[in-house]
Amino acid sequence: MKKEYVFTPDSKWEEDFMYVYSPIVKTYPVFNKEADCLSNRYDENIADYEYISILSDSKYKNAKITVECDFHKYGAPIIVFTDDLKEAVGKDGKTHLFYGVHYEIVAWEEGCNIWYIVPFPEREEHPVKPTKILAESFEIENGSLVSLSVEVKDGTINVELNGKRFSVSHPQIPEEYHVGYTACEGINKLYKMNIEQ
Repeated sequence: MKKEYVFTPDSKWEEDFMYVYSPIVKTYPVFNKEADCLSNRYDENIADYEYISILSDSKYKNAKITVECDFHKYGAPIIVFTDDLKEAVGKDGKTHLFYGVHYEIVAWEEGCNIWYIVPFPEREEHPVKPTKILAESFEIENGSLVSLSVEVKDGTINVELNGKRFSVSHPQIPEEYHVGYTACEGINKLYKMNIEQ
């Protein structure tokens, strides 16, 4: 099975995805719909870039997700997966879905980092505890098109980023999980996504 998404204004991608927020967010934005992509923005009210994440409604097993995206000024496009979601009241007084334990595969200007992230509610100023489980160093040009593929299979995260391949195993990787995309730390644009199982 393969699902293919292009993020144009008439795309039906929202039928298959939900917005999920990190415990660290200051606001609860949704993606800006441009002519050929989804993007986040700079928010003058918080003097920071929007932190936006979408996750598949469906759970997958032994899946591969590929995104075509770009980033500007230290942006960090992320493929995210988890089987741990929690509904809670946010800082705006409204109920939202939040990440519990989750994994992030992050492209940035100096390569790729993979993070295992656990909620840490007792630390209010930054209520997550991230552990870097892999770092690969290579240059990614600001504003260039990025192809990031992640296959999660048999307790291992296999990554291909602009033709470079690497992998890491971790004992907490769930057998089934939701998969998706996050934009943060700068302007990020998402053009295409494929999910294969």
